[in-house]
Amino acid sequence: MIPVLQNIIFGASLAAALGPITIETVKTGLKQGFIPAFLVNFGAVVTDGFYLLLLFFGLSAFLDNLYFQISLGVIGTLVLLYLGFSDVKGFVKKKHIDLSSNKVSKNSFMTGFLLNFTNPLAIIYWLGFYGLVSTTPAYNSGPINMLLNILTVLTGALIWGSILAVAAHFGKKLVNDKILGYVSLIAGSVLIGFGILLGYKTFVMI
Repeated sequence: MIPVLQNIIFGASLAAALGPITIETVKTGLKQGFIPAFLVNFGAVVTDGFYLLLLFFGLSAFLDNLYFQISLGVIGTLVLLYLGFSDVKGFVKKKHIDLSSNKVSKNSFMTGFLLNFTNPLAIIYWLGFYGLVSTTPAYNSGPINMLLNILTVLTGALIWGSILAVAAHFGKKLVNDKILGYVSLIAGSVLIGFGILLGYKTFVMI
């Protein structure tokens, strides 16, 4: 039997870590509401599922390849810096944010997907998880059981993302345009910081 609750908690714990996805989910939720924020997180979870399926089909050597991780690190650095500077630029130019708009950005899913896909740390997390489950009899008792373990972990990540999106959605009703401007400034600065850190870690790997 799969440890469902344990897997859900594990997945939620990984998703709850303060990182680019958390920052982007909160920022998107405050600006656009629940659905765009949820799509950011859903895009990240799809990436997690993609990586876990690659591991499941025995492609861990590919994900663990140094050149692959460096390539992702470079792309991830550029994505984080672009998003960060875009937020800061919006604050500097005093760009108006329409709080009454319920329009769903088609880029929300791709933003979450790309942020997570180009984050080498996501690969390291899942390599560690897969190493654990593949060597633990309680987890690894057949391919069906392994797939169910993967699904329950991803469910935990999705549940946490949904909670975060709901919190940001209701927070949207408590903030005004000026406060959101400062949210963009802070979020952009944090994303730039993550970009610089990722760029440094990628440089060290070279």
